[in-house]
Amino acid sequence: MPAITIFSKETIIDTAFNIACEEGLDHLTIRHIAKKMRSSIAPIYVNFEHIEDLKKAVLDKAQGIFYEMIHASDHEDLFLRYAIASISFSKAYPKLYDAFLLSEDHPLETKKNVLGMIETAKKDPKCKDLDTPSLMTYIISMQALQIGLSIMARKSYYHSFLSDQEMIKLLDETGLTLINNLLKEKGIN
Repeated sequence: MPAITIFSKETIIDTAFNIACEEGLDHLTIRHIAKKMRSSIAPIYVNFEHIEDLKKAVLDKAQGIFYEMIHASDHEDLFLRYAIASISFSKAYPKLYDAFLLSEDHPLETKKNVLGMIETAKKDPKCKDLDTPSLMTYIISMQALQIGLSIMARKSYYHSFLSDQEMIKLLDETGLTLINNLLKEKGIN
């Protein structure tokens, strides 16, 4: 009688994560994961009642990696660390980045994240004099730039024009210019 292989929940998540990285989140099916594991579907259903539960676990793992990238940066500006991590994550995990970027909006989670960004910005000495609408303008503008750069960083055409250091410099300079312009609009210098 052949030995029975036991697949841990972590092994299943890792297999699904690898599929999502290589083929995209839409290719995560119980049968496809089982085939990659050389298993029946039973171990997957023992650990995950629905494929959506497994997809959530994959996205949670991806988000954990993203947070590790944020904390690995040595830049003092949290927004810049976030942008650097976003660009790095986009280059390392393009299909997962796209899934995060284009996935259905969760308004309460988005609101919580934006309010957290506003509170973080208020602690930054450069932003302390900006009101909430100005901070929202700053956050939206910087996220638009960061998303654009994250996508451009994956396009080989731009590699000779946009090194990682040049992207960081662009983000940093644009952020400072935007803050200074917002302060000038408010009559604060």
